[in-house]
Amino acid sequence: MLSNIPKNAKKILDEMSIERIRGASYLAEKCLDFYIALVKGSLPIEEIERISREVIKLFPSVAPVYNISNTVLKFLRDSKGLGSVLKDLERYKLEIKSAKARIAETFLERIDVGERPVIITHSYSSVVLETVKKLVSSRIVPKVILTESRPDYEGIHFAYELKKLGVNYEIITDAQIGLVVREADIAVVGADCIARNLDVINKAGTFLLALSARYYDVPFYVLAESFKLHPKARRGLDIKLMERELIVKGLHVRNILFDVTPNRLVTAILTENSIMKPILRYSWKILAHRRCFCGRNRVSQT
Repeated sequence: MLSNIPKNAKKILDEMSIERIRGASYLAEKCLDFYIALVKGSLPIEEIERISREVIKLFPSVAPVYNISNTVLKFLRDSKGLGSVLKDLERYKLEIKSAKARIAETFLERIDVGERPVIITHSYSSVVLETVKKLVSSRIVPKVILTESRPDYEGIHFAYELKKLGVNYEIITDAQIGLVVREADIAVVGADCIARNLDVINKAGTFLLALSARYYDVPFYVLAESFKLHPKARRGLDIKLMERELIVKGLHVRNILFDVTPNRLVTAILTENSIMKPILRYSWKILAHRRCFCGRNRVSQT
């Protein structure tokens, strides 16, 4: 059980549990703030180790929390005392904060979007926002198409940020994705988690955007820090997708917050360290044959 936690650390953990808008990058920074608060609270190293393992159990499918907590455990094992652990954590936090800028720089250097690109995105990604800022500072004039991203309307929050920057934007309902994506030059999203096979877990609706982008030959890029790669998830379906109760009086409503975008729909994933392109094991034709054989889908073959 999570007991004997300093009040300021407990407050941060509570904020992590209810966060809905700002995404996994924000959650990663809060997670590090939590561990810094524990260390500054002068808890014994053995107690911080115990709490770290409990936090992993609380967020088993959240890649940033899983990876950061395990990194903290390594710092604790290798430490010469709480002072050295605190220095390691503060250095690590600076690295995490700089990752977004490095991804934005890589995007600008490696992806040719032209001078006036139309970008479509889904949900709220601080990495995508940082990339738009980089484009603007480089005298590129983007137009950004934003989905509402129901039920929490992250796209509306993104729109306010773009408005501050003076960036041209428009907001569409999630249901218009398939209609509007053909107007875009490129689709760019963030990620909450990436499996080892490069399946992408992100806000529900990302899969629909990727499917629509593939249909209209619009490149689909994922921008994500390396701590979002989940070492325990071989594929996207290994991740438990979070559901939240949504009460509508007299009706049964299902509210799944995330979905899985198969790697075959992803053009490339940009992290602060590399550009990763999924390698497909099977062709579409072989996949169709396998589905027919398994009886899950009757796909005609020509």
